[in-house]
Amino acid sequence: MSSQRKNREEDAFISTISDPIVRDQIKRMLDSYYREGYRKGFEDGLQKNGRHLDETKLG
Repeated sequence: MSSQRKNREEDAFISTISDPIVRDQIKRMLDSYYREGYRKGFEDGLQKNGRHLDETKLG
């Protein structure tokens, strides 16, 4: 996953933004978006297997 994070940080769109504050905000928004997508996919996978998120210990 670290390689995916590195690819997002070096995204061509983000590198075109000259304002460092705006660039940082967009990076954080994209990280949040990707993190939410991973969580949603994980929950859907658990539900398909008949398990719930509260039954699974996350380390």
